[in-house]
Amino acid sequence: MTAILAKKPAHASRLKWQVYLALEDPFRAWPVARFCGVGLIVLIVLNAFLVGVTDQEVPPDLQGLVFGFGVASTVVFGIEYGCRIWVADLAYPHMRAFRARLRYMLSLMGIIDLLAVVPAVVFYLVPASAAPRDAVRIIRLVRLIKLSRYMLGLQSIARVFVKRRQEIIAAFMILALLTVASSVLMYDAEHAAQPDQFDSVLTGLYWAMTTITTTGYGDLAPITPVGRLLAFVIMVLAIGAVAIPAGIFSAGFIEEFRTQRHHHSGHGKGGAAAGSAAGASSSRADEEFYRARETFDEFAAASPAIPFVHAPAEAIAEGAEGGGEGAVALDGRGAEGPAESAAPGGEGAVGAQGSPASRNSQGGRP
Repeated sequence: MTAILAKKPAHASRLKWQVYLALEDPFRAWPVARFCGVGLIVLIVLNAFLVGVTDQEVPPDLQGLVFGFGVASTVVFGIEYGCRIWVADLAYPHMRAFRARLRYMLSLMGIIDLLAVVPAVVFYLVPASAAPRDAVRIIRLVRLIKLSRYMLGLQSIARVFVKRRQEIIAAFMILALLTVASSVLMYDAEHAAQPDQFDSVLTGLYWAMTTITTTGYGDLAPITPVGRLLAFVIMVLAIGAVAIPAGIFSAGFIEEFRTQRHHHSGHGKGGAAAGSAAGASSSRADEEFYRARETFDEFAAASPAIPFVHAPAEAIAEGAEGGGEGAVALDGRGAEGPAESAAPGGEGAVGAQGSPASRNSQGGRP
C-alpha cells in the first residue's frame, strides 16, 4: 500500500472517504467510522484465541456462542474485504480504479484478507473430518497478520527488509555456504570414527546448523583431532558470518529511523509529502537567491563607479536634486558611493534612472 492520504480527493464521496479512513487510519475518521475501525482491530485479536480452541474443549453450553462468534467474524472480514476492494483506488491513487482494485487483490495483504474469509466459509459450509477442520482452523492464523497494517513497528521492519534485500540475501547466502561446507567437512572427518552419529551429510548439516547458530544441543560432537580443529575454525567463522546480517539490520533500522524523523520534522503534524517537496524546493530557491545577492554585493563594492539600479525612488530623487556628493545607493540600503565617482566638472550624483545624456550634461562620468 502507498502512504495514507492526508485529505479527501475531490472525486471521492464522503462515505467512501470515511470507509477508507476506518480501514487505514481509524483515529482520523468520524466517530462511527472510528468505532468500526477500532472494533475491527479488536475482532482480529479476539480471533487469535479461537485458533487454539477445539470443539472438544468448549463446554456444551458455550459451543453455540463460539460458533456464532466465528460466523460473525467471518461475515465482518468478508465485508472488510469487499470494502477494501471498493476503496482500493484511494489506497493506490496513482492508478485507475480497475487496476488499483486488481493490484490490491493480487497483493500480499489482499491475499491474506481473502484467506481470512475463504477457509472459514469452507469450514462452516462443507462437512469435513477432524483433520481438515483443524487445518482450516490453523490457516485462520493469517488473520493476525492483518494487524500489521496498524503497527508502525512492523511496517518499519518490512521497509528495512525491502530496502536492504540485496545485502540480506548476500549475507544469508554466506551463511548457507558456510553451513553446507561445514557439514561436508565434518562428515568426512567424523564418519569413520562415529558412523552411528555422523551417518550422512544431512547429519553433518544438522551439526553445522546447531553450531553456527550457537544453539549447541550437545547430542553430536567431534572426537577426532581433525574434527575438533574443524569445529574450532567453523565456530570462529560463524561469529563473523552471523554478525554480518546483524550489522545490515542495524544500519537499515538506523537509516529508517532517521528517515522517519526527517519526515516528521519536515512536515509537522499531519503534513503531506507534497508539502515537504514544496518546502525543500522553496528552501533551495531562497538559498540560491541569497547566494546571488551576496555575489552582487561583492561586485557592487568592487565597482563603485557603475550606476546600479537598486536605490529607492526617494533616494534617487534626493541624490539627483542635491547635486552634491554623488551617492550611489546599493541594494536598498542607501550606501554612499565614493566622491571620486563625480567628474571634475561637477559633483552631480549618479542617478540610477538617469540616461547617459543627462549624466554627461551634469559633468558626470559616462
